[in-house]
Amino acid sequence: NGTGNGHGIGNGFNGVGGTNGNGNGNSNSGGGIGSNSDGGVTGGQRKTASNMEDLIHLPGPLTEDAVMRTLQTRFNEGKFFTNVGPILLSANPYHDVGNPLTLSSTRSVPLAPQLRKIVQEAVRQQAETGYPQAIILSGTSGSGKTHCSMLLL
Repeated sequence: NGTGNGHGIGNGFNGVGGTNGNGNGNSNSGGGIGSNSDGGVTGGQRKTASNMEDLIHLPGPLTEDAVMRTLQTRFNEGKFFTNVGPILLSANPYHDVGNPLTLSSTRSVPLAPQLRKIVQEAVRQQAETGYPQAIILSGTSGSGKTHCSMLLL
């Protein structure tokens, strides 16, 4: 009947959210992190930002600057996955990952817990509802979509 759930993963700071197949998506908003007088993120805020695994829980007013500072802080600390509600953003660190077109190049790479959660949720939804599920990988050329799809397989 055309109904199904989608699970989104974005690469290179591009993402597509999940949808329930009826065109209804989820929209969540949070707030931003503050800055000190010179425009930088303070030490206490940096720790908060780096531990912010879901941007819908950002404190304060939501601004583009606050979101980007949080993503930059997490990226600098090697945390390349960040949730935005039902969407998972993946920032590509542009490390050499071998040949992304061979599944064997990803066998030795452990699956990130965030990716595992997306797969588990899709499998759970299919088992519970009987409807097909989709995981959408969205991003610019070279953002890591192929590598991510190999990891998911």
